[in-house]
Amino acid sequence: MEANTWHSLGSAYLGLADHRQAVDCFQRVLGLAADRGDPFNEASALASLGDVYHEQGDRTSARQSWAAARRIFDEISHADGDKVRAKLR
Repeated sequence: MEANTWHSLGSAYLGLADHRQAVDCFQRVLGLAADRGDPFNEASALASLGDVYHEQGDRTSARQSWAAARRIFDEISHADGDKVRAKLR
């Protein structure tokens, strides 16, 4: 639940255009996911980081984050891979 809470906070900050706080929250999710071997939350956080970078105009970082998220979603056969794949187009 901790990862979900941080992800929700990151999404809220993203909605408020507080990109620094959003990145901090999503980075926390990445750390928790790595500690717990949780590929879904890792991919979800990477996809959201891509969204933050995209809003900041950093297309390179956005594409890198989305590509990493897509790979993980594909590895775990999760349907969110299609959403990320669409962002990469």
